[in-house]
Amino acid sequence: MKAWFLALSERERYLLMIAITVILGSILWFYAWKPLVKYKTSLENDLMATVEDANYLRQAKAQLLANQAEAANKQPIDTTTSVQIAVAPVLQKYQLDKPEILSRSEAKGKDGVNLRLDNAPFDQVIAFLAELELQYAIYATNIGLIPGAAPGLAGMQLTLER
Repeated sequence: MKAWFLALSERERYLLMIAITVILGSILWFYAWKPLVKYKTSLENDLMATVEDANYLRQAKAQLLANQAEAANKQPIDTTTSVQIAVAPVLQKYQLDKPEILSRSEAKGKDGVNLRLDNAPFDQVIAFLAELELQYAIYATNIGLIPGAAPGLAGMQLTLER
């Protein structure tokens, strides 16, 4: 190989050296440098995603601790009061105790009550039920819906129990 190389003229040797350098440079560029740069970029993206995930987890942890502290400070639910007595002020709060809306309220023992509402505002009834669940642990075990006279109004047969 050395004899062949020395047999070439100086100009051919020079061109051959340049061609080999260009070919080796191209091979190194496409098979070494570009994959390394691509790998570095993917590592940087993974690192950024990991940092974002860690920040999210820190925020979620802080929120969870705040929720736990709030739950520890929350007033205990009064389960000794009769359901009918507990429901009355909440009905007044949501203006569902009017005679034209509340047509019947009968106790089912200490832990239950049956209500019949006629043409009650549906949104107010839902807010009423939500407050009963959150504040008094009273749940609607049976709901019967009757279409109301106007949109947004509904007749209801409710069974509330603790």
